[in-house]
Amino acid sequence: MLQQILLPRNEVTKETVAAAFDELTARQRTVIGLVAQDMTSHEIAKKLGISANTVDCHRKGALRCLGARGKAGMRKVLRIWERIIRPAEPPV
Repeated sequence: MLQQILLPRNEVTKETVAAAFDELTARQRTVIGLVAQDMTSHEIAKKLGISANTVDCHRKGALRCLGARGKAGMRKVLRIWERIIRPAEPPV
């Protein structure tokens, strides 16, 4: 299922993207939203009141759930999410 997100645009559906994001925890969504805004782990940690190591754990878990590799892969998935579903800004 997660690999379907990275298929060409015409094969990506709202349901496919939503299903992948449904697997994320609220904190993972928050962290990847802030990473997508080019915030570092230390900046995110300070903003959320958690350690940078905890931020990295949330980021890695989100990447694994989404089937993305690194920031570029995560940004690609987030662009697809925003284009198809246009959710409200992640809770912070």
